[in-house]
Amino acid sequence: MSTVTVELKNNFIFKGSLALVDKNLNMVLTNIKITQNNNENSSIDSNNNNIYIGVTELFIRGSNIRYITTREDLNISKEK
Repeated sequence: MSTVTVELKNNFIFKGSLALVDKNLNMVLTNIKITQNNNENSSIDSNNNNIYIGVTELFIRGSNIRYITTREDLNISKEK
């Protein structure tokens, strides 16, 4: 499994191990750490992240993703 950081459109940031991903960028992360990007445009209340306490596996719908960061040494190859 590869470690990735995923920022969602609602400013939550999930860092974890990438367990599954499909062609629509729907993905499952395990061993996750959750933070929130608190900028002045954020409409998310900081107390809402309490719903994620104890979550060890998370499904993320690809259409909710703002960007994904991977490690630089990750071996990514294109399928032919």
